[in-house]
Amino acid sequence: MHSKSLMHICNNFIRRSVLVSLFFLVILQLVPVTALADSPVPEDNKVLVIYSTQSGSINDSVRLLDLLLGQFARSIKFQDDESVTSSDLKDVTHLVYYGGTKKKLPAEVIQLVTQFKGPALVAGANIEQFRSRFSFMTIRERVYINQVSKADPSTDEPIYQFLDSTYPITQVELNQGKALFEGWRGDASFPLFAQYENSAYYAADNLDVPFNRYLSRGLADFFGSQLTAGHTAYIRLEDVHPMSDPKLLKQTGDYLADKGIPFMIALIPIYTNNQTNQQLHLSDSPAIVEVLRHLQERGASILLHGYTHQYRSSETGEGFEFWDVLNNTPIWGPSDQETKVRKRHEFSSKEEYDRYMQQLQAFEKQYIDSRIVSGIQELTDLGLYPLGFEAPHYVMSQTGYEIVSHYFNYVLGQTQVSNSDWEHMGESPYRSTPSFLHGMTLLPETIGYYDDVSSTPETDLDQKIAGMQFIDGGMMGMFYHPYLGLEKLKTFISHVERVPNIKWLDLKKMNASVKAPDITILTDSQGQIQYTNTAPRSEAKQVVKTLKQLGGVQLILWGVAILVAIMVLMFFLYTISMRMNLRKQLFEERNISG
Repeated sequence: MHSKSLMHICNNFIRRSVLVSLFFLVILQLVPVTALADSPVPEDNKVLVIYSTQSGSINDSVRLLDLLLGQFARSIKFQDDESVTSSDLKDVTHLVYYGGTKKKLPAEVIQLVTQFKGPALVAGANIEQFRSRFSFMTIRERVYINQVSKADPSTDEPIYQFLDSTYPITQVELNQGKALFEGWRGDASFPLFAQYENSAYYAADNLDVPFNRYLSRGLADFFGSQLTAGHTAYIRLEDVHPMSDPKLLKQTGDYLADKGIPFMIALIPIYTNNQTNQQLHLSDSPAIVEVLRHLQERGASILLHGYTHQYRSSETGEGFEFWDVLNNTPIWGPSDQETKVRKRHEFSSKEEYDRYMQQLQAFEKQYIDSRIVSGIQELTDLGLYPLGFEAPHYVMSQTGYEIVSHYFNYVLGQTQVSNSDWEHMGESPYRSTPSFLHGMTLLPETIGYYDDVSSTPETDLDQKIAGMQFIDGGMMGMFYHPYLGLEKLKTFISHVERVPNIKWLDLKKMNASVKAPDITILTDSQGQIQYTNTAPRSEAKQVVKTLKQLGGVQLILWGVAILVAIMVLMFFLYTISMRMNLRKQLFEERNISG
């Protein structure tokens, strides 16, 4: 064999060796981690809500009502008092009237509510116009209350909850029926939620905390729902990102897993430095990825908590990714531009204004879609499987919720109920599927977090827990920042575990469904995660993608290892070549010498 032929074989072998090395490198990086691992809302309840608001359209209060009704019905329709007709009552099982403003109602509304054969609830103002249906009570003027009571089920004695201020309610006196909750002013009490047969009245138009809890508990009786004994609870490890401390994350996660507490991890795939604008992906932080995979194997449910958790020049974890706080609008322009939102009066016609708004909304849709898809793809490429979504700071437009519903069926935390002001938020004391979430189920946050800034964090926590214990069967949703360390988490959990019959919720066992282009993630009642990705991925693309995912130091180390392997292989082949040449020369010399 000639030396040139041998060298040609060696070169081919070396090239193939490099390809094989890269192939095994890809395999090592992409082998997926095996993840081991109740719709309580009746499907047959169909609710029509007739509302009276100053604008005549759905406002923040109506959405709060939607949030509370979504705990007991999946089909909820809304109609303003000026346009509702008898045809709107077709197939309706429960009728609700919400008086958000005092006004004289159309005769047809009064007739519809009065003559409706099924259960009917009136909340807020204008109850006096339905006297014929609510003849079981006497209606008087408004009164201000500063505490609320309910009857102790075992002794029938009143249990009181003090309010942080005085609040107005409509004063009524019951001739028949019962009051589930009563408001108090001094020694005088007034029914807050009253019911007689299939008619119920809620005497406040306030639907914020804690009044949302009183109405929610009343709605359970109104819908005939059986509440579970005790309370359910869940906890999230919040704002985990590529710059998080892997040691603290592992300590807090392992602590919960060791106690048998299912938990969630609200995960942000990209960390953005607001000073340098440098972005760090999770794939650049192998230590964090390793801990996340470990905790996922131990039972953690991953949540997509935005993609960068920031917008404009804010830092990850601080910014409002899906809301432009500067303009107090949805995301209607690029983060590197100062978007000036034009008003209706700046346009010569409604058509021109509508086209302008359609362009803004199209930008928002593309912006949200791209971030949700990118987040799901990046996490699943790392063997992490998001099972729910949490909007950064719970802030997102109504359009945003509709877009997110195309990808997730669970959303966590609180919800933004205003489309014009991010500070108008709402929660439900039970899990809820309101119409404005377009099929998504909200797992509400109700007792908040361990407030390390407060001088009395444990007292604050106990007050929030007591507030939720005042109603039956509520959900105690909470979160904890791992950077606070393990000891404060132990304190946090010890206070929650004092609640009798507490049951920890496991998202993996709740039939979560996540869908993105080519990607599907499903869980079953046993907590098994099924992940499929139908996208065709060639070997070359896999190699390139894997190289991109490797961090700088990791990439250099792999490069050095591969280079050393190639050099050793070349030296080995060179040695063989020299020995073969030497043997050839010896053979030729023997032939010459005879």
